[in-house]
Amino acid sequence: MLAGSAIRTKSSHFYLTLPLAFLSLTAFAQSDVRQEEALDEDIGQAFVVAKSDYIYPDLKNDLATICSPAIHVPETEFETLEVRVLKHGQPTGHIHIRKKLDVLFYPAPKPTNELLIVIGGLGSKVDSIFSRFYAFKGQELGLNVLVFPNTLTDDFILSASSRGLIGDTVADSMDFYRAIEKSLKKLAKKKGIHNPTLKVLGYSHGAIIATGVDKLNAERKIAGETALNIKTVMLINPPVDLLFGLRAIDARVKASEAIPTIHLIEIGVRYFKHLLNTRKTPMTPERFHAFAQGLRLEDHDAYSLMGIFLKRTLGPSILASQRVEDLGVLPELAELMDTQSPLDRYAMGALRKRADAYSFEAYFTDFFGARAHKENTVASIDETSRRGSLPAYSRHLNRSRHVFLAHNHDDMLLRPEDTVWLSKIFGRRAKFFPRGGHMGNLWQRDNVQYISNWMQD
Repeated sequence: MLAGSAIRTKSSHFYLTLPLAFLSLTAFAQSDVRQEEALDEDIGQAFVVAKSDYIYPDLKNDLATICSPAIHVPETEFETLEVRVLKHGQPTGHIHIRKKLDVLFYPAPKPTNELLIVIGGLGSKVDSIFSRFYAFKGQELGLNVLVFPNTLTDDFILSASSRGLIGDTVADSMDFYRAIEKSLKKLAKKKGIHNPTLKVLGYSHGAIIATGVDKLNAERKIAGETALNIKTVMLINPPVDLLFGLRAIDARVKASEAIPTIHLIEIGVRYFKHLLNTRKTPMTPERFHAFAQGLRLEDHDAYSLMGIFLKRTLGPSILASQRVEDLGVLPELAELMDTQSPLDRYAMGALRKRADAYSFEAYFTDFFGARAHKENTVASIDETSRRGSLPAYSRHLNRSRHVFLAHNHDDMLLRPEDTVWLSKIFGRRAKFFPRGGHMGNLWQRDNVQYISNWMQD
């Protein structure tokens, strides 16, 4: 099918629903001064793009981040693959029939056995504008492409999560690995692409999942088990310390609570009006700067909106996870799901509002605490974060010469020491750009060239 009409329909619905997130609001301010201090640290052998050589608007990191969805992605061909990842009723719980996982397949212009796998960032659906951007670029460069949603989405939870509760990177990576395996079997059956050579690209939180998948694949090879044919991996803007990154989002949502609702709606309408107009033509530094200026946002507005956007799928994900396995944190859900009559939309609305009110930190504390209590184990948010953060994979990343990194010095989800750690782990396999916030410069020509070179290698 042609992607043009399908993509426009999905994405416009997706972005028009975002203003609703303004009414349910997310953690931890990182000063620009601390970010600048990171530039003075020893960054080892990593490639660093000098500010003077980088053509990019001089925008603060939060504003750069929320402007990034304004990128233009040309219409292209894709097909939705419906993949059965888990069996019906696996595991038992309130939901007795599992959904199929929707995976987008972008066919290469010419026959090839090379396949790019794109793993979306925190809360990204399968039709995320960023995922579509990388999928188009991969297809343009002659690759087949499979696009997956992020693990923290109701889509992934109801179709591919074996436990329902998302946030344990080890368990989530195992579920994701299974989803890739099942998708490749579907691809072989439908398209005749067998045992493809894989290039895995993960951005934001998806980069952490990509790391977990690659480590699991290496372990399977060592054990002599059947493994994926992963040739190379690209990590784009991953948070290093998961808990710090989530608290950074929480702080921004918390700040939004001080902004009058009418003002949030006003800037939301202005944002989406400019967004739809700007997407019509390819992005340039001048057009990106004009888009940012046209929003007329104060610093605290951009700070707050960045948190709201990144937290928008947490509430639906919480409800989905508890439909898979009720941990008793939301007893109202159990009562609603156990009734024989259709769900009361007013009661569900109230429950959704309660789920939306959760911060990431409270989600980890309450739900993982309930899971630990149920399993008679001890778990803390700090331990869960350590297991799920990049340093837990330091030995694997240090030894894996096929894993590469692209990051920004002013990414607000990084601490100064994280930049130093990344450069020491990756060395010449890392490239740092001076500006762009969190994924705010994926369209910039130096970034595009770096990723394109990796895709073609």
